[in-house]
Amino acid sequence: MIRLLVILGALVLSATNLGAGSGFLEAAPGRKFVFPGDHGKHPDFQTEWWYFTGNVDSPDGTKWGFQLTFFRRGMVKELTRNSSWAIRDLYPAHFALTDIRNGRFFHTEVISREGPGLAGAATDGLRVHVRDWSAQRKDEVIYIAAREGEHAINLALSPEKPLVLHGDSGYSRKGDSKSQASHYYSFTRLKAE
Repeated sequence: MIRLLVILGALVLSATNLGAGSGFLEAAPGRKFVFPGDHGKHPDFQTEWWYFTGNVDSPDGTKWGFQLTFFRRGMVKELTRNSSWAIRDLYPAHFALTDIRNGRFFHTEVISREGPGLAGAATDGLRVHVRDWSAQRKDEVIYIAAREGEHAINLALSPEKPLVLHGDSGYSRKGDSKSQASHYYSFTRLKAE
């Protein structure tokens, strides 16, 4: 068994907009979260991300740190043409591993449009991918996977505590302005296998 402390910010809906008239919603107090749907993407918001960070011990005792993050950035609110190649969303993703014992660090990133099989996220639950990197929730378990050359993670994460709504019932202010806010929640402890 692998010991693990993982912090999952499964959803951050950002208030950042392209500017006045972009059509995207801003984070506002009073949002009622409905799960499992709110684990998925929210096309009415411009920016959101799903991130996984943690520390694990492998069976040989090696200590590792890891990070896998998927971002979704809405480029336009509504598509103006009907094509699977039309760009509505871009999906950057980051993957990192730290070999603590040997003091080595690996990181990489990818970006793709939401095209036929290239990248995407579901609206009815946690299913996001960029290339062959993925995070998906089946029943109560979250499966994450990423590989770049000889570096890879493939974990099944099971919540050991209920999710936490940050800020005021999930509305998290980031600055003095009301537009500097997000909807934000986390699973703060997950067991990994």
